[in-house]
Amino acid sequence: MIRCAAFGYLPPKGSFCVDAFAQNLKDYPPKHELILYSDDDWGDQVTRLKGSPEFLKGATFETGPQAGKPNPFAVHNVLFLAGLKMCRERGITHAIYLEQDCRVGVKGWDDVIFEEFFSLGRPCIVAGTVSVYNTSNNGLETARRFQKLMAEVPKHGVPMASYGWGVGAATPILPSYFPNGALAVYDVAWLCSMFDVEQQGGMAANNTAFDLAVGNKLWNLFELDAVEVIGSLSSVFSGFGDVLTTPEQRRELLTSGRVVAYHQEKTSYIP
Repeated sequence: MIRCAAFGYLPPKGSFCVDAFAQNLKDYPPKHELILYSDDDWGDQVTRLKGSPEFLKGATFETGPQAGKPNPFAVHNVLFLAGLKMCRERGITHAIYLEQDCRVGVKGWDDVIFEEFFSLGRPCIVAGTVSVYNTSNNGLETARRFQKLMAEVPKHGVPMASYGWGVGAATPILPSYFPNGALAVYDVAWLCSMFDVEQQGGMAANNTAFDLAVGNKLWNLFELDAVEVIGSLSSVFSGFGDVLTTPEQRRELLTSGRVVAYHQEKTSYIP
């Protein structure tokens, strides 16, 4: 049986833009279950964590080519994995991940996102605002597949972002294709099989940013066919900083009705 939810971490009150985020969710409540958790006291509706995620601040990679180097993603990773574990424990099958710099603009915004997800026409492990990395480093066929995907601009009008972390023909740098972490829909069982959520600290410290890590793991599992289990959603926009959009443009996507939720909003703005 399908059971849907949204989940996310609430930092201590008064920090960053969390108060605006919390108020925004009250103004526009979701239709399905909302799983919020924090190391601060937000009341009975928010699960109290046993400790602060900041224990991973300054953590270093233990293995791989970056062994011994600081992992700037460790805290964010453990927050995602902690929420993923809660979803699994509560019997959630599909979940939208929220960060405090997300904003929503209609009541039942989650149902709009889930409706699009389940209407993609194929079973997807994850879907959202897709980014691609290193589209040409694995040969001609890979480049053709990614080019076809990038030509399919979502209905909100912002094209798919393409990045890279190495020079042309560099090896063993492989492609990665994934939705940005915030506002993506995740198949909980699949994600829990890819990450050991019982060992959150170790997994968080030894992986790159969790959304990129998802893309890497899917490539390792499916290679070219990874594109078949990842979907692009038009009902949301989730960006990496101001690379493709400005803060004003992201707000306009929401207020015009082109999307029901967006990321990032680094101010106390409330729609």
